[in-house]
Amino acid sequence: MAAVTSLSWNTVKDIVQARLQKDYGHLPLRDLKRLAIDDLYVGRRKQYYTVVLDLESGRIVGVSRGRGQAA
Repeated sequence: MAAVTSLSWNTVKDIVQARLQKDYGHLPLRDLKRLAIDDLYVGRRKQYYTVVLDLESGRIVGVSRGRGQAA
């Protein structure tokens, strides 16, 4: 997208982050009833992410770098 629009990568990244924050920055948590928590291995350097899902809708509620109780 940066090459097509002649914008710098940082400008494109800032635009995308602003849009994601607007669309997904505040998720209503009041209606959550059943959750699933799982850790995922990503990459070759043992990078783990903990993902929290709403089991009824399949929506991702949260993502945290790492695994275990601290994540």
